[in-house]
Amino acid sequence: MKKMLIKVKKMQDFIDLFAGLSKQRLELLWQIKSLRPGSVYELANALQKSQPYIQKEVNFLAEKGLISLSKSKTDGRNRVKPEVNYQVLSFEMDFIGAGKDNE
Repeated sequence: MKKMLIKVKKMQDFIDLFAGLSKQRLELLWQIKSLRPGSVYELANALQKSQPYIQKEVNFLAEKGLISLSKSKTDGRNRVKPEVNYQVLSFEMDFIGAGKDNE
């Protein structure tokens, strides 16, 4: 079972990680794992959302490191495939030294 562990040592790192991580984006993360779409276009169609909207949300998740994007060319078209490459996502926050240099 593949696991992804995200460790944060400073409060600002924690805030930066979760800034903008809405319920809708967490649901999208779940859908990417469940549906395993071949492209952002396929994902948008499956969710009945616009492709530009899904592309923006997928880019956000990729910037946070929660998904990977693989690019390929099929039938002369560029494809971007969103992937969740783990089964378990864990967060760890170190409170040692909290209140000192970690703020």
